[in-house]
Amino acid sequence: MKRTLVLLLTVFVLTVSFGLSIVATINPYYLILKELVAGTNNEVFLLIKPGINPHTFSPTISDVKRLTTADIVFANGLELEPYLEGYREVIFLSDFLPKEILLKDTHESHEKDEENDKEHGEFNPHIWVSPKLVRDYVIPQIVKVLLEKDPKNRENFEKNAERLINSLNDVVNRFDQLLSSYKDAVLVITHPSIVYLTVPYGIETLALEEGHGKEPSAKMLREIIERAKSEKLLGVFAEVQFNEKLLIPIAKELKKEIVVLDPLGVNVKNAVDYYKNLLEAFQRATGVK
Repeated sequence: MKRTLVLLLTVFVLTVSFGLSIVATINPYYLILKELVAGTNNEVFLLIKPGINPHTFSPTISDVKRLTTADIVFANGLELEPYLEGYREVIFLSDFLPKEILLKDTHESHEKDEENDKEHGEFNPHIWVSPKLVRDYVIPQIVKVLLEKDPKNRENFEKNAERLINSLNDVVNRFDQLLSSYKDAVLVITHPSIVYLTVPYGIETLALEEGHGKEPSAKMLREIIERAKSEKLLGVFAEVQFNEKLLIPIAKELKKEIVVLDPLGVNVKNAVDYYKNLLEAFQRATGVK
């Protein structure tokens, strides 16, 4: 009887395949990963809820446990997740972008957040807002890592990636059609979160934020207003994760509606909808569909 039980247990262990435990630090990567692992028994967990500012996030005890036990942690890098130092199996996706693509963080006060005594990175970290960068660099790298960890699911990963990339191609084409006519324009926004999306089209960002949680001076606000008045203005944008109160007098003086966009995808269910939501925000700002 005991031998039979041992044999059954052995067969069970050999036939049951345990999937990977995968952690994504921010929601856009979580949405991408969920689509890439669809049809497998791998499980994806989100570390930072999309309504939370990732720049000020600190992991809880349960977060630390999740990070410690994960088979893979997909993170952004560029100093967005300093709390990951020392963890194994962390993939910083920004490491796989050519350095010439990375954009400098132009706010001098980002060099150091004195209140929190934290050094900020040299480069703007928000690479995920660009569907082109996600399509060309992020997705291929994620697939490469997944294939190394779970080669038996190659067909699923490759089919899912092809499907997602084809959908992103359509979104990229729509962004091209909309924003290509705004070369040398400017936009006003609470926080410089969308520069990887807009800079390739020759659009300059006038961001209010001087540091994380640090409000701009009256002089800076006046300079932004004067620049916006003297240049071709694409729009005035608030973000779900930031207070828009400082934008209200600016939008009023510029006679522009404040358009709210969401760099982290609070209410979206998949990666393509995330980029479509960003596209719709630009369509509202420009009045072009």
